[in-house]
Amino acid sequence: YREFIYLMMNKPDGVVSATYDNRDETVIDLLEVEHQVFEPFPVGRLDKDTVGLLLLTNDGSIYNNIIH
Repeated sequence: YREFIYLMMNKPDGVVSATYDNRDETVIDLLEVEHQVFEPFPVGRLDKDTVGLLLLTNDGSIYNNIIH
């Protein structure tokens, strides 16, 4: 059993840093189903055309500490 999940992703070009988008592929769409079930969300945002490191987690406390 795992409560929280922490993932690092090298976000590719053309993918949206969001949990859902009705037009474009999202970083969540790139995850394996075994990780999607934890309902992670991106910490911060990268533009659609930006490539780079992106942290995804379902740990709201860590999210708040990093963002603030």
